[in-house]
Amino acid sequence: MEEVIIPYLDKNHTLFESSGVIGNSDYNFNKNYLLVKNRENINVLDELNISLEKIVKDCEKTLNSPNEKLFLNELLYFSKELLCKDLEYFKTSKKKQNHLINGKDAFIIKLSKPAINFINLISKSRIRKFREKIKNNKLTREDLSVNGGFINQLICMTLNVDFFFKGVNNIMTDYMGYKMHVTGCSHEMSTPKAAWWKNNFSAYKKPPKTAYYHYDESFQSPKAIVYLTDVTAKNGPVRIIHHSEDFFGLTPLQFLIGRIIGKIGRNKESKIKHLFNHKYHQTFGCKNYIKYFNKLPDNLKFNSHFGWDVIPSSALEKKIINKEKVILGDKGTSLIFDGTKLLHRGGLIDEGERIVLQVIFEKKVRFYYLKKYLAYCKKILNT
Repeated sequence: MEEVIIPYLDKNHTLFESSGVIGNSDYNFNKNYLLVKNRENINVLDELNISLEKIVKDCEKTLNSPNEKLFLNELLYFSKELLCKDLEYFKTSKKKQNHLINGKDAFIIKLSKPAINFINLISKSRIRKFREKIKNNKLTREDLSVNGGFINQLICMTLNVDFFFKGVNNIMTDYMGYKMHVTGCSHEMSTPKAAWWKNNFSAYKKPPKTAYYHYDESFQSPKAIVYLTDVTAKNGPVRIIHHSEDFFGLTPLQFLIGRIIGKIGRNKESKIKHLFNHKYHQTFGCKNYIKYFNKLPDNLKFNSHFGWDVIPSSALEKKIINKEKVILGDKGTSLIFDGTKLLHRGGLIDEGERIVLQVIFEKKVRFYYLKKYLAYCKKILNT
């Protein structure tokens, strides 16, 4: 097996460290994954699952603790689950282009005034509730966001109409290789009083400048961030890094595991949940979790939400901040992007408030809104 080079591990740029151990083999996982991704061979799911199982068995040989083996079992389960989604996308997509537009994985449009005014009008009662929660110090992301309900459905319909006339849905369709439209959104408010994004700084004398930088999990769900208020440099603008894949030199195996690593030990059913004190997406905010992660060989190591873990003043921190682009704009400004390719963050707010929509695009299905309405009616009747 070829030596795997992981720049941020080899140069000690992050809280988690290189073990100096490379797995015995990837059992052709990376080769076969790329065959599917490149549409050269789409029938290797069984081979890829077998490869994952063999990789995990090799890791088990170096472990003694039953809990460490449970950690590996969860890693295998979530990896297989995401692998199926990845391969489903690669199989069904007839992709026309590798970038959204002009060689980039993001672009900006402006919502029409009628659309933004209507969205803000129907959201007034919700925004009042957000502000009441802030007064009562209910400040988690869950407290200050809503991702369902009739208002959200009206917002999605409004966005689909506006995006249709602006050509956004056509761009997403060309990019994904099948018809796309807006299927969901999360209504979110950010406040300086919230601390969810602040790092567990106990490992550092000062916080890293890269907090909350991350990649998204699913290839199947590109997204948009729509500003419902004016956003300046002080009230949580989205920040992005184009072409960040060159920073890490990740293999498909590392990127797969990096996108699920934060799930291990979080579910209520997990037999090792009691071992960890997870903080939102801060996978390594728990010192005990770092110990388990560091037992893995380097060819399995990555964390898609690594921004909190970058060592202050390291070369990686400087590289990211130097490449950073800040998205400022008045209400209606909308950033459309592929979150699995575009390194991004937002909502780290110093003053004022920020209200946004996190919007999800997914594959278009016939009679989508009728099916949603019928499902809603069924839910009401069953309660």
